[in-house]
Amino acid sequence: MTKAPSGNAVPVVAVPYMGDLGKRLCAEADVSWFDLSGNADIDAPGLRVLIEGKPNRFVRSGRPSVASSRSSCSASSPAT
Repeated sequence: MTKAPSGNAVPVVAVPYMGDLGKRLCAEADVSWFDLSGNADIDAPGLRVLIEGKPNRFVRSGRPSVASSRSSCSASSPAT
C-alpha cells in the first residue's frame, strides 16, 4: 500500500469483514476503513470513529469434514 494522499481526501477501504492483517496494513498506510459487519476505524479532520468487536457476518462454511467416497483426482482406467 502507498501512503495516503494529503489534502482533503480521506482514503477509505470498505470490505465485508476487516481482519487483523487488513487493520494493520491500513494503520501503517494511514488509510481509514469500515466493514459491512459494523466495525470501523475512520480518522479524518474533525472526525474520529472507532468501532471494534463486531463479529464477521460473512463467514463462509469451510470444506466438509468428511471427504466424499469419490475422488475427483482419481485416475481413469486405460481404454482396452
